[in-house]
Order: sequence, then C-alpha cells, then structure tokens
Amino acid sequence: MLPVSVLDLSPINVGASIAESFAHSVELAQTAERLGYKRIWFAEHHNMPGIASAATSVLLCHIGNHTQSIRIGAGGIMLPNHSPLAIAEQFGTLATLFGDRVDLGLGRAPGSDPATMRAMRRHEIERIGLGWMSGVIDDKASLAGMTDVYDTAIDASLTWAIRHQTQEMGLDEAPAAIAVIGMGRYGGREVNFSSDADVIIIYRPSDNADDNQANLFARKVQEDLRAILQGPTTLEPKIELDMDLRPEGKNGPLVRSYASCEEYYRSWASTWEHQALLRARYAAGDAALAEDFLMHVADPLRYPKIDLTEAQVAEIRKLKARMEAERLPRGVRRDRHLKLGKGGLSDVEWTIQLLQLQHAGDNANL
Repeated sequence: MLPVSVLDLSPINVGASIAESFAHSVELAQTAERLGYKRIWFAEHHNMPGIASAATSVLLCHIGNHTQSIRIGAGGIMLPNHSPLAIAEQFGTLATLFGDRVDLGLGRAPGSDPATMRAMRRHEIERIGLGWMSGVIDDKASLAGMTDVYDTAIDASLTWAIRHQTQEMGLDEAPAAIAVIGMGRYGGREVNFSSDADVIIIYRPSDNADDNQANLFARKVQEDLRAILQGPTTLEPKIELDMDLRPEGKNGPLVRSYASCEEYYRSWASTWEHQALLRARYAAGDAALAEDFLMHVADPLRYPKIDLTEAQVAEIRKLKARMEAERLPRGVRRDRHLKLGKGGLSDVEWTIQLLQLQHAGDNANL
C-alpha cells in the first residue's frame, strides 16, 4: 500500500483562537494516526493571520506529545528565515524526544538564492564569532573559518551567476570558465568580522567559443556576482568585493581574460602589482583556470629568479610611505600607532614581503 501523509497548516477559523487551532491540529493528527496514515506534515508560513504553524518545531513537540506512532514533520523550513545551526539543534532535540518519528524538509522561496547566501554567511560568521569569544576556537581558527565562509559564499554566488547568465543568453553551456582569485588579506586567509574581499576575476573562453561572446558572458556574470554579494537584494550584510588590485587598478576592466592577464603582467605590471600577487590564491570558480594563472602568471613575478633592482626597492619604499601617510588618522602621532608606527604591523608586513620578493625564488619555504 502506498504510504499517504497528511498536510496541516493549522488554519485559524473565523472567530476562533490560535489555541483552538492547535487543538484541532492535535485532533487531526490523532485521527490520521488511528486511520493508518504514516505522517503528518506542518507547513511553515510567516506573517499570515489565518495560519498558526509558523513556529513549526514548537508545534511538532506539542503534536508529538499527543500521538504515539505517526511520523511528524515540517515541510519547507524556509531558508534564509532561520539559522541552519538553530534548525539542526531544534530538530535534533525533537529526534531525541520522539525517536525516529521526526522528519525535516528544507526549502527556499523562489528567487531567494541571493538572499539565502548572504543570510547563511551571516549565520556562519556569528557562529564562528561566538566560538572565538567563548574560547572554543583560537584566533587562527577564527580567521581561517571566516575566510572559508567567504570562499563558500563567493563560490556559490558565482555558480548561481554562471547558471543564470547561461539561461539568460539562451546558451546550452557557459562559453567561458571563470575564476575568482583572492588577494590582499582575503587572499592571505585573514578575514575578520568587518573585512571586504579583495579579488581579481578572470575568464578563459571555452573551446570553440566566440571571444566576444565569452567576454560579454564573463562581464554579465561579474555583474550578477556583485549584485548578489553587495547589491540591495536583501537587508543581509554585504560582502564587499574590492577589485582595486586587478591589472591596471581602478583604470582596468573589472573582468579580464587569461590571455590578457598574461600579456599585461608580462609587459606592463608595476612592482607593486608583483608584490600584491604574493597573497594571490584560488578562491572560487574554475580551479584549473586559477591554477594556470597562479603557476604561469603570478609565480614568476612574485617569486622571481633575479634580484630586485635598486629602483624596484625604492618604488616599494615610496609606495609604503605614501600608503602610511594617507592612512594615518589626523592628529595621531606615528610613534603611537600600532599598525602604521615605527616597528608596527605595517613595517613587519612590508619587510616580510620584501624578503619574499628578494629570496622566495630560491627558497621555497618563503
């Protein structure tokens, strides 16, 4: 016999109370159990005056306490309405109370993928933050965990954007592979609670794909990606994509082909761009494309086999001095600033990066 379930919304009848609605739901569950139905589902609906099943986990506990064997479940626990961790805890508790009688169905509202990604990012950052503040994880694990959250959110958003633009352009498959290269502190896996994400977005046309179509596709995907992560699609906190470290900086295109990157870095890149590549790593998207970029474009520049010239060293010192002058807060003495003062974090960071540029080509440990 085909198992049959019952779906209950706990409707509130005209002139009735919520308590009466719950009593009717208990009566329905007991009747369904007596007649041999296998499961009763309660749908999650919010902000609906005529529906009482919004707090489904609480209602399931009430129903479970008044039945013996029928399976109880919630269909369509809607993300991003809830923290995944909270849902796991609630339904784990129900499973402990009622054994193997509890079912859980997860869902999402149509078109809610962008909002869901940002909501889940917030949930995970909060979870990691609580773990760090309570001493469950240390500083290193906290930074790594938050970086992993950014990687996952950007990769999921990129996957959605690629699928969306493939459909929008009426294509059977994507005409280009796209990768996101992490840069700056994000590339160095040092994301904190208020970090943006420094990135470079690159693409490579697929076999037999038209170059112009691949470029248009990559630009449209980049627009989708930024809209998902930092657009006004939701009130959830944004992930700001900072693309100022891309080739040509603010004057360069937001997305660039692999071939164009090869040509630019080989012929035109400044010393500061070599230095910026020290933290470059694969973050999201096509791993093979990212690996080619890192191995064949970035590595020869950030780990050079020849010594830096005096002019290059002078350029690095000049850039450091200008950056510190621009960022030092007005009225703050340089010798009192932990990051930008003498012997501060900036001195340590730039010294290490200079040593890497000078010696990493001969010493793999650097």
